[in-house]
Amino acid sequence: TFPEYMDALDKLHFSADITAMISHGQVRSWVLGDRCNEADKPGGPTTSPLTYEEKQACADVVREAIAEGAIGFSINRFAGHRDSHGVLVPGTLADVDELIMIGKAVAEAGGGVYEMAHDFSGYDDIPANKRTPERVREHNIREWKWFVFLAAEYGLTVNCGTGGGQHMRDMLVRINEM
Repeated sequence: TFPEYMDALDKLHFSADITAMISHGQVRSWVLGDRCNEADKPGGPTTSPLTYEEKQACADVVREAIAEGAIGFSINRFAGHRDSHGVLVPGTLADVDELIMIGKAVAEAGGGVYEMAHDFSGYDDIPANKRTPERVREHNIREWKWFVFLAAEYGLTVNCGTGGGQHMRDMLVRINEM
């Protein structure tokens, strides 16, 4: 558990201060076991969504970690981050409800940073040439809305690393379109 991890760190001596964030992939693995990234496979957001209870269990793990000293939560929304079988890492395609529930848990436990790696590549793990421009646009607008909601509603610092360059320009264009 995260509290056990923090206890282990307390027993060590460091020459610098360290801190930790709780990672969505590891939370998903802890809560869901072998099916931690079923929803991240092609079609998974529709065929293998998490139940409300599973989402709540993920939020509960995050709440506990923040209460025990994690400075925030980190999530991957970057299509290039994959496991050794080529499957997106757990939580990459998590739905907005799960992400908001986790953000609320971060706030309830004392707040912190909501950090993400994001490339705005799509709403499902399907080839870019098979995605419809309308669905990609809807997805990206939905993404920005929940970022803004987390910051406004829960007072969280939302940090989004986009990989720079074109991704950053695309991100700024999307903000201006909202």
